[in-house]
Formats: sequence, structure tokens, C-alpha cells
Amino acid sequence: MAVLVAVGVSVYVVAVVLHRASVVALDVYAQHLPMMHYAADAVRHGGAGLLWNPFQGCGVPFLGYIVAGLLYPPYLLYLVLEENLALHVILAINMVIGAVGMRLLALEFGLGGAAALGAMIAFELGDPMVQLTSWSPTHSGPWPWVPWALFFCERLLRAPSRRAVAGLAAVLAVQVLPGFVLIAALTWQLIALRVVWEVLTRPRARPCGSVLAIAAAMMLAAMLAAVQLAPAAEVARESFRGAAVADDIIRSNHLPLTAILDAAAKRVPPLPFAVAPIVLAVIAPFGSATRRLAAFYLIVGLIYLVLGFETSPFFRLYVLLPPGAAIVHAPTRLFWMTGFSLSVLAGMGLQALVEPGRNAAAAWLSSLTVAGALLALWAVAPGGLSWSEGITGVLLLGALAAAALPKLRFAAACLGIAALAFNLAALPLRWWGRLLPSVDAYWTYQPPLAALSPPVAPDYRLFVMNDFLTSLPLMQKTSMLMHLPGFYDYDPLFTRRFAEYFNVMRSGQVPSGISEIYVPHPWLTSGFRRRLLDVGAVRYLLAGEVANQIEPVVDMPQISPSPPGLHIFRNDAALPRARWVPRVVVIPDSSALLDRLATGTDDLASVAFTEEPLPSGYTGEGVALPGRPAEIVTNDPEHIVIDVDAPERGFLVLADQYRPGWYASVNGVPARIHRANYLFRLIEVPPGRSRVDFRYRPPSVMLGGAISVLGGIVLVALVIGGRRSRG
Repeated sequence: MAVLVAVGVSVYVVAVVLHRASVVALDVYAQHLPMMHYAADAVRHGGAGLLWNPFQGCGVPFLGYIVAGLLYPPYLLYLVLEENLALHVILAINMVIGAVGMRLLALEFGLGGAAALGAMIAFELGDPMVQLTSWSPTHSGPWPWVPWALFFCERLLRAPSRRAVAGLAAVLAVQVLPGFVLIAALTWQLIALRVVWEVLTRPRARPCGSVLAIAAAMMLAAMLAAVQLAPAAEVARESFRGAAVADDIIRSNHLPLTAILDAAAKRVPPLPFAVAPIVLAVIAPFGSATRRLAAFYLIVGLIYLVLGFETSPFFRLYVLLPPGAAIVHAPTRLFWMTGFSLSVLAGMGLQALVEPGRNAAAAWLSSLTVAGALLALWAVAPGGLSWSEGITGVLLLGALAAAALPKLRFAAACLGIAALAFNLAALPLRWWGRLLPSVDAYWTYQPPLAALSPPVAPDYRLFVMNDFLTSLPLMQKTSMLMHLPGFYDYDPLFTRRFAEYFNVMRSGQVPSGISEIYVPHPWLTSGFRRRLLDVGAVRYLLAGEVANQIEPVVDMPQISPSPPGLHIFRNDAALPRARWVPRVVVIPDSSALLDRLATGTDDLASVAFTEEPLPSGYTGEGVALPGRPAEIVTNDPEHIVIDVDAPERGFLVLADQYRPGWYASVNGVPARIHRANYLFRLIEVPPGRSRVDFRYRPPSVMLGGAISVLGGIVLVALVIGGRRSRG
């Protein structure tokens, strides 16, 4: 019965509620779904491209780009269902997983069936579940596993076992895989707080075995997820966002108290304001069986509520701890743990409402408490109480009155659940964005892009610019969808060097904050440095509604005729992606190098800039030969072969991002790859005809895979050992 309720709620939210909003869901259609389309296509073609994505940001890791979430099991549906249908099904599955997990957690607390059902409804219909579900599967994927993690944590605190260790480890590992690591980090924090609470409130129990078992499960979880975490850590180390500090986070995500209260008045995020869960949370401590746990979740909910306000001095202290400012990103996201606590407390409040053995004094006290809470909310709630919230209050008071009579306690439980469900269902539920019935618009401009002459791939790139990232016919991931090399792409994990290169190109300035990179407006300014566009092999600029802003800045011819809404500018000065140059200039200061690259007078077709001298010491100084294109004969994502016909000893420049994990050989002899032109790759080549072979074999993936295999063996051993022990 409970599972059917969970399925019905998920279908209602995904198929009905999330199709109502006016704004298209940005992170669903401009980020998640294009990546899933790319990944499914890569799997169907033998896996080429799963490690390296050549169509985004001058080439980036793909498995290491954790937001792609390649290893999250529900994403297998993208291989067998139409992608937009798969998206809807996956969102619903995530909601059901979370609902079932919350019910099991409530039962583990000792709550009755009715109270557990109420906790499940509060979790599935409330914020943050609906908020994250409307955001994207990347963000909703980790959230359903929070109650599962706490379920196994409670089991280990009650009675450590091998199977519970295996269960907690598996849940924590799966929670990482969708790619939104903040929720996983918050879950680890919540488990740590729960263990501390157990040690402090039950000192005589000496839960040393439980603490060690939970620590072992966390270590095993890290091992199981290492195949994802190891390459992700490699990517994160170089990310522009990784250097973020608390002040930058607050400045980029400024949401003053007045805005938070205004949103609460409309009953939309970020504050998880709902009358029924709040009132039930107030009476949760009246339950004798769960009083200690209710106190814990009340304290935890209040802690994260205080931390979530950016004006709180505690936030700056909080982000000094793991996972840090770069992962938290927005202070208000900490309200999610307040929302989780409210879901748990709602179930405990229902249990206290109908708990057997309640005396008259307890009944009167709880009734007065509920009445007082409702009056307080009526007086101070942002925006006042709506008619639906008034009905919710009446239902809760009716449940209290019925609970005073032992024969009506079942009716009281039903009234309490009805109040909870009615209140949450009556909320506006307008969160991040709207789901679409179809994504056919993705392919609107496929014919004109395929007909570009000369063709874009493999020698040149596209730079897509538009007013709205969710304009499906033309968005930053259009080049990825079309399998055309792209220059800029919507990406939360830009490398620091790419972010600086891009912002100097568009405005002449090094970025001062992450918002300049995530939301570049305007796309190109009067400080536009065309030379950086040329070096990046950008042959075509695609623009939608912003074309009238772009045209006077770029001074490039337009290709016509073009379809309505699409403007294509041709950059005839673009340098080929692979080219031979006769000399290099060493500039140790990377900032000075970027400035000279952007504003200097050097012939960039015949020279490259490096930050370190090459081991051979050769620079080609005095050689006056012009540069010339090289021929790309193999252009697979993880394998590139280039033929170079060099009149003299010189250098091959490849305008793909320089990243760890790439190895090269020249005529079969291993050769070192050097960073050149601030962002790209360079290899020294001999005179005459040479074949240069690039292969992407990141050690982090192999190391992480080996650790995950070892973790899997340990997991199986724990499960089998647990079964034998039970036998």
C-alpha cells in the first residue's frame, strides 16, 4: 500500500506538477539531457568518448566530470527509452526510492504504520524533494538515499552487523554517483552528528562497536565509488570553482533575508516552510519512545536553518570545514537538511498524536501546544496563513480531539495524515523549471550546421552564443549534441585556465568571480580579444537573439541564407586546430603569457608560447619559415593521430586543452606533451614527415577502478559473511 502511494505521488509530481512552471528547467535541458544523449550515443558506439569529451570547452574529461553521473544505475534507462521519457521515469524512480527509504527509517525508529506513512508523504511531497526533482536528475539522484543512509546508520547504532555495514557502504557509494556531491557531504555530516549524539546521550551503552562499524562503512563507500571519485578529484583540483572562498560564494549567490522571506510567503524555496510538518515537529518530543531522537532532529534542523542564512557569522566558519565553500556554493542549500529533519519530525509528531498510553494531561498539553503553534504561525508566518493552511490547522486540531478517545485513534491518525498531505499538495510547488513533452527542438539547426563549408570537424570549432541557455534549438551544448567541436560550453567545473582564457577573450579582463563565467553577459564586450578566438581554432560563431550585439564587435562576415533565429559568423582568421610552428617563446609568467597572446603583435601561425623551457633547449629562434597546417588522420575522442610535414625541426601545436592523462608518441617514440598558448598542447617534432599519436589513458581512472574492484570484493564478502552468520 505504501509503495503504491509513493508511486502515485511521484507520477503526480513528475507528470503533472512539473509541467506547469513557465520557465524551462535549465539544468535538465541545457546540461543533463544533452550529456545523457552524448553518453548513450558513446555506449552504442563501443564506449569511445566516455573518458574524454572533445565537443565541449576545447576538450574535457567526461567520466571525471562528475556532474555527468555516468555510473548512476537508473541512467541505464537512457539506453532503452526515448531520452525525454527516460528522464521522466528516472525522476519518478528517484522519488519512490526516497519515499520507501523514509518509511523504512521511520519504522526503524519504532514508529507505527500510520506515522511512517506520514513521514514518507512529508519527505516525498515536501521541500527539498520536489525542489530537487524539478532541478534535474543530477540533483534529485542523491537526495533519495539520505533516509536509506540514516536507516542503516540506525541499524548499526542499535546492533552492528556485517550486512548493515555493507548496506550503509553501498548506499553512500551510490549516493555519490549522480554527481551532486553536496548532498552526499551533508549526509556524511548528518551521520557524524547522529553518532556524536548517540555517544553523548547514551554514555553507558558504550557504542564503540557501532562507531567503528559506521566508520568502516564510510571507508568502504569511498572505495566502492573510487572509480568515479578519483578522476573527479583530478578534475576538481584544476577547476576554477575549486578556488572559491566563502565571500565569493555569497557575492555570487546573494539572497538577502527579505528575498528569503518573500519566497517563504509564496511557499516556494529556499525555505522549507509548510504548516503541517512544522506543527507536527513541535509535538514530536511528546512521544515517549522517540523523545531522544526527536530532540536530535529538532537541534539538527535548527542548526542548518541558522547556517543557511548568508548573514549568519556561522556560515563563514562552517565552510572552513569539509566539503568547503566550493561544494556548498549557495548558503541556502543548507536548508535542505532542515527540510529532511522536518519530514522525520512530522512522522514522530503523528506517532506522538496517537501513541497508546497517553494520559489526559499529555493530551491536553499536546493540544495546547498545537493550538499555540498554529496561533504563532498565524501571527508571524510570512504572508500570513492561506485558506488551505487554515483547513490544515482545523484537520490537525480535529486529529488531536479524536486522539483523546482510544477508539478514535485510528481516525486521528487518518486526519493527521490527511492534514499533512493536503497541506503539502496545496502548496504552489513551483520550483526551478518546467519539464517539456518533447526535445525535438534540439535538432532544429542540424541541417545548416552539417552543411557548413569548410566543415567544422576536425580542424575547427564552433562558439555558440544565445540569450537563453534553454533555447533548445541553440544553446551552449548544441555543438555537443551535433558532435561538433565547441569552444565554450555551460559547465560548472571550468578549469581555472579555461575560465581566465575565455573571460580575457570576451572582455579583456581576468574574471573576478564565478558568475562572469557561468553567465557571461554580454557575450562579447568592447574589450574582445579576437586573437584568443583565432588561437582556439574557432571558425564559426553562432548567435541567436544576441546577433545584433555580436555583429559590431566581431566584424566578421555572416553566412547567408541562414534559418530564422540563427546567425552564423565566419572567422576567416581562425588558425587550424593542429598546426606546425617553427619556434617557441618561453614566458615563465603565465599572466604575462596570456596578455601577450591576447594583445601582442606576434604571428600566431608561426610561434607558440610556453611557460617552461623544453628539455631539449631548442626554441627554433632564427628560423624564419612560416607555420603550416597539420593533417588530422584519426579524430577519435581518446585517440588522435596527426601527420606533420615539417620543413625543419619544430613544434606541433594542438588546440585542445592540456590535461593530465594524455600521452603522446612521435613516430612510435614516447614524447612529452607541453602546455602551450596558456591552455593548449605542444610537442617537439623532427624535420620531415612524422606521425604524432595522442592517447588518453588517465591513471586516475585505472587506480580508481582497481580500488572499486577491491571494495566490491570486500562488499560481497561482508554480505556472504553476514548471511552465514545469520544462518
